[in-house]
This record gives sequence, C-alpha cells and structure tokens, in this order.
Amino acid sequence: MTSKFLSAAFASDETLNDVTFIYDKRLIFFMVNNESRILFLGTAGDSLVMGKQLRACGGIFVETEDLQFLINPGPGSLVRARQYNVNPRELDALLISENTLLEASDANTIIDAMTNGGLDTKGVIICAPNVLEGTKNYHPAISPYHKKCVEKIIALKEGDKVAMNSVEVRPMRTKGRNEDNVGFQIYTPSFTLGYVGNTGYQKQIAEQYKGVDILIVNVPHIIKKTQTDLFIEDAIKLISDAKPQLAILTHVGIKMLESDLLTLVRQVQRETNVQTIMAKEGMVIDPKSYSATQRQKKLIV
Repeated sequence: MTSKFLSAAFASDETLNDVTFIYDKRLIFFMVNNESRILFLGTAGDSLVMGKQLRACGGIFVETEDLQFLINPGPGSLVRARQYNVNPRELDALLISENTLLEASDANTIIDAMTNGGLDTKGVIICAPNVLEGTKNYHPAISPYHKKCVEKIIALKEGDKVAMNSVEVRPMRTKGRNEDNVGFQIYTPSFTLGYVGNTGYQKQIAEQYKGVDILIVNVPHIIKKTQTDLFIEDAIKLISDAKPQLAILTHVGIKMLESDLLTLVRQVQRETNVQTIMAKEGMVIDPKSYSATQRQKKLIV
C-alpha cells in the first residue's frame, strides 16, 4: 500500500466561505453538505460528565478534500463514530494531544477498526510523546501490537511540521499537566484549524493561533480551578489574542453543564467580538465558511 504520509513539509495560506445555521434551544447546529467538515463526536471535559455520560467523549472528526482524521479518541469513540456515520476504515490519521482517559482511551480500538485488526496496515498516528511513552499516572496509550498496525507513528516536538497529502499539522505549546502535551494547528488548502488542547492561559500560547480560521477551545471550568485548564475569563483572553473567525467551546465540565451555557457563550462573544458557539455531540461545521482567504478572493473577484 502506498503511504499517504509525505516527509516534505507543506504550508498553505489558502483558506475558504458561507454557512447555514439554525438555533435549537440553547445551542447552534450547522446544517451543511460539503466535502470538508468538522464533526463533534464528544464534548465531555471531566470525569463526572464522562462517568454519567452527560456528554459523550468520542473526539473530533475532521474531513478535508482528501483526508479524514480523528482528534483525541476518548471513551466510546467507536460507538459515537457509528452513531454519526463515520466509517473508521476510511480514517487516514489519529491526532492525540495528551495521554489521559478523555483524550486517548480508545486509541487502540480506533486503530483496530481503522486497520481491520491489523490486516490492512494503514494510517498515521500523530501525537504528544507521552501518548507513546506514558506518564507517571498513565501507561502508554497505544499497545505494542497496535503500533505495528499503522504505517507511521510521529511523536511531535516543538517546531515539527507533519504533512499528509495537502494537510499540514504543527504541534503547539501548552501549559498542561505534562510538559510535552501539545495543541494542534492544522493547515489545509481550504481552511486553518486550531485545537488548543488542555492548557492554562499564557499570551504566548494564545498568539500561536493568530490567523487561524476556526479555534477549538477546551473550557472545562467557569471559574479558575487549576493552572493547567482554561476557565471562562481565561478563554476570553485567549480568544481575544488569537482572533479567529470562529471560536468553538468544548470539553465542558460539570459546573459548566449546570450553568446557562448560552449566557456563557454570549459573554465570550460579547467580550471578544469573535463569533462563538458551544459544541455539542453531532454538531457539524462547514470549515470553508470561515476561511478568511476565500472571502478575500471573493472580494477581489
């Protein structure tokens, strides 16, 4: 089988255009029919939410013109993929930002499904080093057997650029529980996507994402609880610094769910002047609708 992994770095400043949306109670759902999409298979952000299954933990599915990949396959990822008509056999890559239950518990399950139990060696794993090496609290997230099932495994370090076909992935620094946790900046010919991962706020971290079209922000808390997670006020600062076209809040904790989510979203949008929505399972985004470059092209035409 020909590998889809390309060793040469690819950088694109291309990006793209418009959405249809409807309001359903307190959350916004996007109805699209396009070749690129971002689909949320899970939005849980702490053990209580996960344990009670108040929100799912399946990760984030991203489809571009020529690739499909899954970010952070947490508990129940395969079940949620089936529920939302994502075929794991068609995945090209897994991106895993850190080695925790919520981010990586179903990595082996997804690899097994993607490769037909290892019979069809395929796919690329792009991850933080601790996903492969383990931490003081977690064993390595990927078994020795499942490492052999994929074509390539890449443990990211600062400054890396990984290209697959027309998509480039770069690791971003975090202020997380482990020093080698990462966020992701993803460049495609049609849009740019940032995923901040689990991190506290630092201006330097926020500025890494300047210029992205869509920024996915993990916000488990309303008020500050730790130095390594965002709460609403820090999320406002991070989004204000990065200034994406669209900010998506996810990875919500129990106190967030018990609050008025719509009021929190309105607060973030009002104080950042950035369009902001709260993710929910099954929500689909057309990323091309938020591409600054495509809007510029339309103006020129």
